[in-house]
Amino acid sequence: MKAIKSLSVVCFLFIFIFSFSTRISAQEIIKKQETTNEQPKPDKLPAETLNSNVISKSGEERYRIGLQDILEVSVYRHPELSQPNIRMDETGRINLPRIDTSILAVCKTENELQTEIANLYRQSYLREPYVRVFVKEQNSRPLSVIGAVLKPGQFFTNRRLTLIELLTFAGGQDVARAGTKIQIVSAGGISGCSADSNTENPETKESEIMAFTSYKLDDVLRGKVNPVMKPGDIVIIAEVEQAYVTGNVVRPTAINLKQTLTLTQAIAAAGGTLPSTKKSVVRIVRQGGENAAKQELIFNLNDIKDRKIPDPQLLANDIVEVPTDKLKSFTESLIRAATGSVGTLFYRIP
Repeated sequence: MKAIKSLSVVCFLFIFIFSFSTRISAQEIIKKQETTNEQPKPDKLPAETLNSNVISKSGEERYRIGLQDILEVSVYRHPELSQPNIRMDETGRINLPRIDTSILAVCKTENELQTEIANLYRQSYLREPYVRVFVKEQNSRPLSVIGAVLKPGQFFTNRRLTLIELLTFAGGQDVARAGTKIQIVSAGGISGCSADSNTENPETKESEIMAFTSYKLDDVLRGKVNPVMKPGDIVIIAEVEQAYVTGNVVRPTAINLKQTLTLTQAIAAAGGTLPSTKKSVVRIVRQGGENAAKQELIFNLNDIKDRKIPDPQLLANDIVEVPTDKLKSFTESLIRAATGSVGTLFYRIP
């Protein structure tokens, strides 16, 4: 009986272990089947490859293809379809292998054009194309820097530039000639696109309206203001404005207006007045603009010295005329003559 009981226990244990191992094996088989039935993931795309559904940048950042640009079109895993250097025809269109129709490229962004190309390949040739369009050379909307810089000229770039970066490419400001202002003219370029980016009509001309933005040069150099440049922008560093001091001063001269300059400061920079100056009628001749007449402003230097009136600030192209007091000048001449004669007289007496 004991042998029968022992045999029964062994059989029970054997059946239990067998069923448990079978259950584990079945679970592993099911898991493998589930893993096998999963959709295979596509190979990882290169970092620079863009899917045709990628959303383009915001309107401020997007670069629209121009007539003079050179494009690069890459089709992932299809080198026979890729084109490293594509120039548009005079209508702004390009032709690609396996696509029967020409494609309008001008005025579109890179993402817009690559989406259109991917759709055309999907319709006729490829199941799920991955297309990348890159503007290899942006020749339609150069950035220009003119005025008081060391290396004025046009600059082409495939990335966004800030104003400070652009000034660096131009060699920086010419310290001797640069004034206090920097102006940005948003004039567009020669892309063949309209200002509202009309992709349906590439013949539409650029907007004739130019936007002017002015900054203090010192604020830009200190990093307080550093706008992102737009294609076609023209940067102008104005040459230093000047005022002129003439008349009865020690050194008649032109003075740079790099900082705020008052009437008395300008006269001091010219060496000061001579003894025979008529200080009551110092004149500032202020040049008028296009629609403004020339002005003549009279100031009394003694009143400014006594703080009876404010010291006027000079503007660009002001001419300060310091007059001579004729009576005082004549009196001084007589004194000099008399002094000279007396000196000679005393010299001759033994």
